[in-house]
Amino acid sequence: MQINLESLPQTANPNIKSLINRKVERLAKFYDRIVEADVYMKEDADPKQPAIAQIRLNVPNDTLFCEERGASLEEAIDNASKAMERQVKKFKEKLRPHV
Repeated sequence: MQINLESLPQTANPNIKSLINRKVERLAKFYDRIVEADVYMKEDADPKQPAIAQIRLNVPNDTLFCEERGASLEEAIDNASKAMERQVKKFKEKLRPHV
């Protein structure tokens, strides 16, 4: 799986990058046919939850997307990875043939 990361210059921290890699690679544990992951990080003017993390997963014949907010980038990334984990599990369940 290829992981692409886009962020503002002030958010391109090596610790954040390693956190993103761990969280996104963990998604492959639930569905092994993920082709590519795009992660976008940005900051908003909202004082309570200024950090935004978006994850887009390209899987065969479909795309999964989530956007989550948090008080910090770490929190936003964690929230987004949990939301994406639920989506991946639900997507995989739909692919399973019903007996």
